[in-house]
Amino acid sequence: MNEQPQNPQVSAPIEGAGPVRIELLGGFSVTLADGRALTIATKKNRAMLAIMALSPGAQTTRDRLCGLLWGDRGEDQARSSLRQSLAVLRKEL
Repeated sequence: MNEQPQNPQVSAPIEGAGPVRIELLGGFSVTLADGRALTIATKKNRAMLAIMALSPGAQTTRDRLCGLLWGDRGEDQARSSLRQSLAVLRKEL
């Protein structure tokens, strides 16, 4: 019996939307409980959402996100990029 690997999914609350389904393998997707699909436009924002969703109950610090996603940039530029990405991600969600 060959079983296909399950697609990792994470459920996280989005205010007023109920549970959210996030699929990370076989393509990235975010689906609300009512079946509506959300579009997360950039790879970095998808990565940021995945990092936070895979650490339920744990705080992900800004320093960690900056290091993981913008480690090749200076600290000020990385923090600025993080602020911009968080603002966009909040609007998308």
